[in-house]
Amino acid sequence: MSVPYKELYDRMRPVLQSKCEELQLYEYKDVMLEQLWLFCVERKWRKKNIEEIRPHEMVAAILSISPADLMQYAQTKEMSQHDHILEISQDELDLLLGLKSDEPL
Repeated sequence: MSVPYKELYDRMRPVLQSKCEELQLYEYKDVMLEQLWLFCVERKWRKKNIEEIRPHEMVAAILSISPADLMQYAQTKEMSQHDHILEISQDELDLLLGLKSDEPL
């Protein structure tokens, strides 16, 4: 897995490792360093210039991540990757909604 902002990632690696260990105490054993970093880049810092964020702000953001934040992020990302599943025809939609073909919408 290629991580964005590799140099910053390397600098924050000890903090990310600490957060992973904390999450493992709460039975979230599958969380990896790269996932935490991508969460921060894509969610926490998405509207910021990451290269201008101060190190102490990065540390605070990483340490403030909750399991609920990660789960919501993972679910949203999974749903967006599989949005093609939601594509259905008008006939299928009518069938799901219980509409007859001669009923106006």
